[in-house]
Amino acid sequence: MVDRRTPPWLRFALFCTLFMLTALWLEPHLAPLCRATAGQVGALLSLFGYSPQVRGDLVILQGFTARIVTECTPLYACLLYGAFVLAQPASLRRTLAGLLVGGMVISAMNLMRIAFVTAAGPFVSGFMFDVLHVYLGQVAMLILVVAAALAWMRWNSAGPSPFPFLLRAGLTATALFVPWVVVNRSYVALLDSLVAVFFSFLYPGYQLLTPRPFAIYNHTFAVPLFIALVLAGHTAWTWRRLAAVVVGVVLIAGCHTLFRISHVVWTALDIPEIMPLHQGVYLMGQFLLPFLFWIRLDKFWGRGSSVDEQSIVTRKVVIQP
Repeated sequence: MVDRRTPPWLRFALFCTLFMLTALWLEPHLAPLCRATAGQVGALLSLFGYSPQVRGDLVILQGFTARIVTECTPLYACLLYGAFVLAQPASLRRTLAGLLVGGMVISAMNLMRIAFVTAAGPFVSGFMFDVLHVYLGQVAMLILVVAAALAWMRWNSAGPSPFPFLLRAGLTATALFVPWVVVNRSYVALLDSLVAVFFSFLYPGYQLLTPRPFAIYNHTFAVPLFIALVLAGHTAWTWRRLAAVVVGVVLIAGCHTLFRISHVVWTALDIPEIMPLHQGVYLMGQFLLPFLFWIRLDKFWGRGSSVDEQSIVTRKVVIQP
């Protein structure tokens, strides 16, 4: 049991890390979840008049094939949401209700996201499909998780309405998404140049070639998402806060660099044993760091407390001499 006297950001970090590592450990056994998600996507598409074919974790629609992987399921979004909820003090009844209702909403929206992307697949170019897939998966879906968490916090503690913040966050993330689509390959190229320098010290004379076959690298969108969450907050900007944002971006970039290093070790040096570390770094950079740094910076997150705790604080104030 996590000590409730610890700050919310630390509780979030502990729960999120625990959940992501557990999911990573269970990864070899999650194929049924992927197949179930594929079946649900096929059923939803059929409901809207399409004629998809579902073969295991594949959804085939008019010659377009979508493979459902673990990240396409609602698992990681629900685990992230669960870490948000469990990081806040609340009664067991409110916590369970929040986890149940929020998990159902997130799962339903994730199903609609995958179905929409699959339906669009036969009609858009490969690049536009990647743009649509990454935007809905790495921006819209994660903002939805934050929205569900803040909505639960408001219900739990009668705090301020999260809608203005969510509107600003969504618009800012969308605005930053477009230029990041253009620069994300350059960002990865910059990280790869650092990786090449690192390996040149380990292996003098070794020529590291790091091809970048993808136009969009979805894990890099943690950077604009973090910036959007911070910009949407209403904490006064100071040089200290700006420095903290820069440090957050640098640390996220450091995680991305470690991800690229582990990828080189796995592929170029042919050491498949590093795969768990490779996946773990990906999950931490995607689902933990941007939200952890935002929670640490934005005082909005820590404003709410449970009704029971508020009454306890009030009684303490009353009996003080």
